[in-house]
Amino acid sequence: MQCNCDRHGGYIEYSIRHLHPDWDVLTQTYESRSMTDDGRFIYHSDFQLFPLGSSIPADFSRYPRETKAALWQAIFRVKRYYLGTFEPDIVQHLIKQPFSMPQRFAFYRQHLSLPNYDISHDRYNIWYVLKTE
Repeated sequence: MQCNCDRHGGYIEYSIRHLHPDWDVLTQTYESRSMTDDGRFIYHSDFQLFPLGSSIPADFSRYPRETKAALWQAIFRVKRYYLGTFEPDIVQHLIKQPFSMPQRFAFYRQHLSLPNYDISHDRYNIWYVLKTE
């Protein structure tokens, strides 16, 4: 894992070559785009997957469920690292398929349950909000 980020955002690169011979790297970016009225930063979270030898991200949905399960574990490992290390105030995970929000929310709660964060969702986003004391 290569981290080019800090508390203010950035990106993490993680090699996924060990998961499938066609795959190279995933990048997870965190970008502060806005602030709440009480001064808490809101970070947008996005990941991209790159096939071996390509600088253009790809859609990996055509791969078997078992292979994608390993990929999701890698994605959550990177997300857990950033949230656990830098503790951003609020992180927004945009879900591009809102019809699947209940399933995706349950999936995130199962695989990215963090004691320092409250998790919620709306129609298009899953929100991680750092608990205040």
